[in-house]
Parts: sequence; C-alpha cells; structure tokens
Amino acid sequence: MHKKMYKMIDDLLMSILAGGLILAGAFIASTRYDEYKNGDAPPPYITVYRGNAYDIVYDIETMVMYSVSDTLGNRGVATVMLNADGTPKLWDGETSETN
Repeated sequence: MHKKMYKMIDDLLMSILAGGLILAGAFIASTRYDEYKNGDAPPPYITVYRGNAYDIVYDIETMVMYSVSDTLGNRGVATVMLNADGTPKLWDGETSETN
C-alpha cells in the first residue's frame, strides 16, 4: 500500500516538474520573440510558417519549434511544440526564412 502511495506522489511531483519546465521554456521563448518582433534583439528565431492567428518558428540555437500567437488580444505567447512522446519538436527542414 505504501509503495502505491509513494509511486503516486513521485508521479505527481514529476508531472509538476515537467509542467514547470515547459512553462518556463514557453515564457523565455515568448520574451525573446517579443524582443525580436520589437527590433530590440537580433533574430533568435526563424519563421517557417506565418498564419492568420499564429506563426511557427524555431530557435536557431536549439532547433526547438514554437507556435507563437499573433492575434490582437493574444500576441507573442510562445508554446513549445511537442512530439507524440512529449519531447520538444525539433526543426529538421531547410533553414530559409519565410518572412
């Protein structure tokens, strides 16, 4: 019985940690993207898709892909794109910018 409880607590703590890391990465990416869009920083991202409500970009250094909102009420929120197994999606295509 105690093993089940410890396993549940361990799973809960790991889920909280994973969620925190994803949120921290999204916050950092969002801040960097806003700086880039405002011209305050060199372009750390390459845009690979530009839609009506979002852009798909990847980080030049890490190759991690992000979906970045681009609507009037919700602009610049970056969300890490994930593979089916929960790992960050990495860009593996050409590196030509589509701006």
